[in-house]
Amino acid sequence: MTSAELPPWVHKLPDWIRDDEVSWLAARPWIVGFIRADDYSLNPAIERFERSQRRMPVTTRTREPHLLTVRGLETTSLRFTTAPSGAGVVRSVSVQTNNAGRIRGIAVPYTEPSTLVVVAGIVCREQFDRHSLTPLPPSLPLNVAHDAEAPPLGKVTSLRHTQAGLAVEAQIDAPDRQQWLQRWIRGTWSSLSIAFSGAAIFDDWAVSNDGYPLRTVRGARLVEVSVVRDPAYSSARITEVLP
Repeated sequence: MTSAELPPWVHKLPDWIRDDEVSWLAARPWIVGFIRADDYSLNPAIERFERSQRRMPVTTRTREPHLLTVRGLETTSLRFTTAPSGAGVVRSVSVQTNNAGRIRGIAVPYTEPSTLVVVAGIVCREQFDRHSLTPLPPSLPLNVAHDAEAPPLGKVTSLRHTQAGLAVEAQIDAPDRQQWLQRWIRGTWSSLSIAFSGAAIFDDWAVSNDGYPLRTVRGARLVEVSVVRDPAYSSARITEVLP
């Protein structure tokens, strides 16, 4: 592997880290953010990481929110070991029509850490920025809860980087669009999630403000967008329903 092919975190490691330790970290990149230049050993970083895992809040421990994976893809939607009750996240949506033809929203926010989640047994936070998903495709399916077996709700026709995040516009093609309009008027199923193909080893790893591993996704391929009930990001949402 050439220098250009190395994960970005490798170039930030202190000089005292040996090649065999880099290989060890490649299988555990979430520890990288806990390394300090004056450690001169990986042991302090490992201990800091292990302390972060013991700090898991009771709500996270009992419900264990995981990032949903489907068909080998990662998503920004949550699944729970203990099924949540209710309608999921409910919030107001600007509805400017009585015929849902299009929606606009933020598919994933930028530089906003996710809710605390469990990924591969690791309690951490995740975030995206404008360099996480490249290149952006011209269009994508708009699905429901990342269910590729069901007919799509519509088609994402516009994707663009904004300061807030990845802004999308989608046309709604489903025959039951009026039922979806009523859901959005009530504020249910008003969240968005993306499905993407990535690799944790090539992501940037740091420590969040509250002391957990923080993954910044890098080099991921965007595959689809879905409306969901339980998003990992509170700002990932439908903002407008248009004719």
